[in-house]
Amino acid sequence: IRTSSSNKHKLKGAAVKIFYTAVPFLLTLYIPNGIIRLHRSRISGFSCIGTKRRGEQVENRELIMQCAKTLFYSKGYDAVGVQEIVDRAGITKPTLYYYFGSKLGLLKTLIEVEFKEFRKLLHEAADMDNRIEEVLYRLARNYCSFFENDREFYMLFMALFYSARENEAYLAVKPYVTEFYELVVRIFDRAAEQLGNMNGRQRQFAIGFIGTINHYLILKFEEGSEKGLATEEINAVVRQFMYGIFS
Repeated sequence: IRTSSSNKHKLKGAAVKIFYTAVPFLLTLYIPNGIIRLHRSRISGFSCIGTKRRGEQVENRELIMQCAKTLFYSKGYDAVGVQEIVDRAGITKPTLYYYFGSKLGLLKTLIEVEFKEFRKLLHEAADMDNRIEEVLYRLARNYCSFFENDREFYMLFMALFYSARENEAYLAVKPYVTEFYELVVRIFDRAAEQLGNMNGRQRQFAIGFIGTINHYLILKFEEGSEKGLATEEINAVVRQFMYGIFS
């Protein structure tokens, strides 16, 4: 690459990714320590017009995910194109492709980031040696906290799970739903002595528990209230579920 004599950049030993944008004569180089944007003039070749360091790259990545989440939530995953996402984020397509590879890659990254802390809390609750009621109370509170922390993403996640079975969005969320389901099944397996002979109903109980909590949260969302969920209110839902098991 030729640069003007006053704007030479040493790229020796760097892994460089090159993207051309729709902007005439604009070339973007992605290198390990940042991003170099070069502008080509017909006379002097390429000259540097700006750089982005690691901190700015992180901000870009988070901005893209936030814009995508909002658009996916409001319009649906299939109805949103890459161009709309980059327009909302104020970036170019090559920038999105650099961070995520594709729209699907963006969705998968978004889900993984949103679930990272939630997954940890779920496993902590499932590994408790307390009585089944206390474990389910803890699990329900953690699940409801996940809803409270980002209601928009929770509703998006539920919508994606109810997508067509061969839809790529459904296939992206399915592993997380399956993981949660198997986690709850394990809780009921471990509580066999407390609950007596369940006759293999652990999976039925897990489906009932997850369905009860999700239905409750969806209805709370539809109420449109921004008021937080009270602990006693959540516990009441769990008690009602437990009453159904023991009755």
